[in-house]
Amino acid sequence: MDKIISIKNTIFDLSKQKNTPDSIVEKLADSIGSLQKQVEINAFRHVVETRKICTPEQMPAYDSLMIKIINKGKSRKPAANSPADK
Repeated sequence: MDKIISIKNTIFDLSKQKNTPDSIVEKLADSIGSLQKQVEINAFRHVVETRKICTPEQMPAYDSLMIKIINKGKSRKPAANSPADK
């Protein structure tokens, strides 16, 4: 994740420069995509392995927890005085 944040910061820094070639930004964005792909694969493998140690009785609670983790932040309300309030 640190590498993804670093690349995003690089892209932001490039936005401050004039005439940054699109090809540079596209290459950096592709790098983020590759790294994020690996994050998702690792997360999937972790969930699969973790489910193997759950009892049948634990499965519903585990699955419910995983859904909450996957969807975290998607239902957040905008902060007060945010542009969405105007």
